[in-house]
Amino acid sequence: MRNGEGPRTSANKLRACLNCSLIQTTEEFKKFGCPNCPFLCVERDRNVNFTTSASFKGTIALIDPKSSWIGKWQRLSNYKSGIYAMVVYGELGEDFIDLVERDGRVYINRNSPFELN
Repeated sequence: MRNGEGPRTSANKLRACLNCSLIQTTEEFKKFGCPNCPFLCVERDRNVNFTTSASFKGTIALIDPKSSWIGKWQRLSNYKSGIYAMVVYGELGEDFIDLVERDGRVYINRNSPFELN
């Protein structure tokens, strides 16, 4: 350990998709891409730094997103089961937002938690 840092583990390499907020390791994004957002072409180290963020807060485990109230609250009910971030810091670039919209989806900036009005 250096300078009071904790041990280096794969947890230090977690990233969240800037579109759907799915959390995976950097290696998983590089190898498999994002299962919810294949149009972002994250796999094979393409676009990983532009479409994912290492800065996120809170986690949600979704087993059955369609019937989960938190899945509906976080607007994740149409995505696959997995671990999701509640807040993901960063934004997709305009070119990537265009890809999201061309796929018939609405881009949701997840920089802040959803609140009731």
